Amino acid sequence: PNIQMFRYPPTFGDMNFSCFTKVEKNKIAFGTLDGQAGIFDYQTNQIKLFKLISNSKVSSIAYNTDRKALYISQEKSSLIIDLASGEVIRSRSFNTAKELIPVDSEGLYFISYYGLVFIKDAFSDVKLDDRVYIDLNRAYASYKSPHSGDLFVTYVDELIRYDSMLAPHPIRIGERSVFAISITETSDQTVWVATLKNGIYGIRNGQIVSNIQVDDGLASQNITKIKSDGLHLWIISDVAVQQYDTKSLEIKTLSNQDGIPSYRVSGIEVIDNLVFFGTDEGVFSVDKNLVFKDRNPPDLTISAVSIMERDTVVAPF
Repeated sequence: PNIQMFRYPPTFGDMNFSCFTKVEKNKIAFGTLDGQAGIFDYQTNQIKLFKLISNSKVSSIAYNTDRKALYISQEKSSLIIDLASGEVIRSRSFNTAKELIPVDSEGLYFISYYGLVFIKDAFSDVKLDDRVYIDLNRAYASYKSPHSGDLFVTYVDELIRYDSMLAPHPIRIGERSVFAISITETSDQTVWVATLKNGIYGIRNGQIVSNIQVDDGLASQNITKIKSDGLHLWIISDVAVQQYDTKSLEIKTLSNQDGIPSYRVSGIEVIDNLVFFGTDEGVFSVDKNLVFKDRNPPDLTISAVSIMERDTVVAPF
């Protein structure tokens, strides 16, 4: 095992994470498959659990930095928690959200099996009729660029970039659509999308400009989660955790031989030099500056040979 990887079993036990997001400098909010949600302070190794409305799966969680509030979506309910005052605002306006995207201080986009939806003021008494349905196709992943303001959403049959006027622009390879399972953006304003069969695509100005595959160093074509870290990407596949340098094109790899407990990662958060991974087996972190070992094999010297428990003299070639 790699000594630069740390697991947090005393705190989390066997929690199975369904969502995971940074809320403050040293804190991460989480949700689980069995209806638990809370905040993890990695410096004190303590968690604070919230009392939720139901014990159904927490499908998505997001942090509103302007209001210091946490949005929590479950399969049968949704709520907002003011982390400063502790006030809980119950709502049914963003149930079963697969992903939540806060906009300014009150607005909220979310995607679900019933499409892409916008709520003008999530803190008000939102009725179902107050929701704005932008697209009614089943959605799977989303990302809003803080640089361009573009909103990227992958549907069952298409990857769409919405501009600032919410005009849809399909992103395709020729006539072939792209199905993305995870979306992020590096500091050079390249948007990256992970796929289950075709590796990772890089997108600039609405056009695909690169495609990373096994031949380029990916451990698998089946990518389940990606997260940007400056000009680097953290990549989760079905067989490895990898770091990709988008400038040098170097790929470094961690596997279960390094102590990776699970590749079923629901969220990745980077805090300073630590990278946290929420999985079906709790939380682990790595020190990104120290975790990658030199894998050059040591020099091997044979000083003696035994055959059938008898010392044997081996003549040089």
